[in-house]
Amino acid sequence: MKQEIATHGKKQILDTDRDVRVYTAHRSSKNDSVAWKRGKDIYYHQEGREQGVYYLHLWTHSPNEVESLMILPDRQAERFLGERGLECSNIPGIKAYTTLKNWGYGILEEF
Repeated sequence: MKQEIATHGKKQILDTDRDVRVYTAHRSSKNDSVAWKRGKDIYYHQEGREQGVYYLHLWTHSPNEVESLMILPDRQAERFLGERGLECSNIPGIKAYTTLKNWGYGILEEF
């Protein structure tokens, strides 16, 4: 899927076939009739030496639904990946997130 965007005053093309896929949501197999008919993958797009852009690919297997791409601010990308147990070292501020995670913030506890 491709989509043209304007970031930092320049036009860029997001392309799920070329950009780096950072996270892939689970998908149903062809024979599976139940779960995972839609999901969210996260990609990273960068042109040259400029700062890159994280974006979500909202995909679906339902023919009457439309797929879309949505740009994510760095903090939302950090949170999205962190909720799935992943860390991306090129996100500014990842050191603060990692420190808090190591201290136990964001971990569900049973009482």
